[in-house]
Amino acid sequence: MILPGEQPGTTPLWRGVRSLAAVSTRKLIVAALVCGLAILVAGGIQLFRISDNPNRTVDVLREGQSATVGRVALNVTRSSRTGEAIDVDVRFAAAPSEISVLITSFTLLVGGKLEQPTNSEATGSPGCGSTVVVGPTGITCVVHFPPHDGTATLAFSRAGEQQLWRLMPDS
Repeated sequence: MILPGEQPGTTPLWRGVRSLAAVSTRKLIVAALVCGLAILVAGGIQLFRISDNPNRTVDVLREGQSATVGRVALNVTRSSRTGEAIDVDVRFAAAPSEISVLITSFTLLVGGKLEQPTNSEATGSPGCGSTVVVGPTGITCVVHFPPHDGTATLAFSRAGEQQLWRLMPDS
């Protein structure tokens, strides 16, 4: 049978396509349950893998304690909270050769939020610039964060390493 608009001797594409066999609803439900079970088993295996590592510990230092992170030795000496900022005094120890440290290496967890530094040279004296150059004499500067209430934890990350300090900002 030739439909209107067809050329004699040609077969339209839609006529040569075979439909897939019908799949019952029960088979689809069973397939979905098997997939869900496979996902749950894989998730359980992954949780077991990451929780079974006894070497993973997180040391949270107090203010005044020193650490070396990615070849940079530093000490969080004190912190303070004002209405305008949370200020953290950081002492970078002397380095044998100049090392540049980006101020974005610092992150503050406070009030359930992660905050990046808001430093500029005008926000405090002596505020850290966007890049701190640590030389043979070391350097002390202040890292500024937005003000929030709640407990504060400072993280410093460099070269795949990280160290945490629990801050006790005075008001």
